[in-house]
Amino acid sequence: HKELPHFIQQEKINKSFLEKVPILKHKEITKKKSKSKNKMSLILLSIVCFIGCLFSGVVFAWYLLFGQYAIAAIGLLFYIIFAILGVRTIRKARKKGGRGLY
Repeated sequence: HKELPHFIQQEKINKSFLEKVPILKHKEITKKKSKSKNKMSLILLSIVCFIGCLFSGVVFAWYLLFGQYAIAAIGLLFYIIFAILGVRTIRKARKKGGRGLY
């Protein structure tokens, strides 16, 4: 390396700086992984909202059947909140790209 003229040494150093750094590829891969993890968390949240919606719907129907309207109204309120949250997360997961929810 020291036997080469100074100009050629500088050219080799400059070419080494122009090469792509493999760390950038690693960052791109982790970015893709984080997007897929984000999508999976949105799908999981929508499933949890669906289960909460079912449970609060059962609570609403149960207490409405026995005439306790205040508790039934609270169950209906939670049913509406879970339904809205679930629909929004499904829409957000579909907008993320890919093949819909899968």
